[in-house]
Amino acid sequence: MSRLDDGFTLPELLISITVLGIVAPAMAGAIVLGLKMTSSTSSQLAASHNRQELAGFFTSDVQSAVTIADQTSVDTTTCLSSGQTLVGRLSWTDVDSAATSTSRVVTYVSATVGGERQLIRNICTGATMLSVVAVHGAVSSNLACTSTTFAAAACATAAGAKLTVADAAGTWVDEGLTR
Repeated sequence: MSRLDDGFTLPELLISITVLGIVAPAMAGAIVLGLKMTSSTSSQLAASHNRQELAGFFTSDVQSAVTIADQTSVDTTTCLSSGQTLVGRLSWTDVDSAATSTSRVVTYVSATVGGERQLIRNICTGATMLSVVAVHGAVSSNLACTSTTFAAAACATAAGAKLTVADAAGTWVDEGLTR
C-alpha cells in the first residue's frame, strides 16, 4: 500500500518546534561564550608574547652594554629611522677575533606602524640596521638608567637599566645589569 500523504503530523511538528525553542538558546549561548573566550585568550596570549619577546632581548642587551642612554640622549640619529622616538640606547663592542671587533648599537624606540603603537628594537652594526617589534600595542615605554641595586642613576655611571612598558594588559618591568 502506498501513502500519498507522507509528512509530519501536527503534534510531531509542535513537539519539534518546542524542543528547538529549548535547544536553540542554549546553543546560541554556548557559541557566544566560546567567541568571548577566544577573544580573551587571544588578548592574554598577545600580552604573554610581548613580555617574552622583550625579555628575550632586553636582558641580553643590557648585559652586553658598555654605555647606556635614556630618551634624554642628545644623539637623536644613531640607530633610528624616520618616525621613531628614542626610548633608550645601549652600545658595546664585540671582539670577533684577535684582530677585529664590531661596534654594536641597540635602540629601543616607539613608533606608530599601521595605526598600532609599537616598541621596536633596532640593532645597528656599521651601516646595517635590523629591526624587530618587541611589543605590539604598546601604550607607553620608558628606559631608566640604574645602579647595581636598580636605584635611579645617571646614565654616564649606570650599571644597569630598567625598561618599563605598558600595553593593554598592564604594566611590567624588565631590568638588567651590565657585566
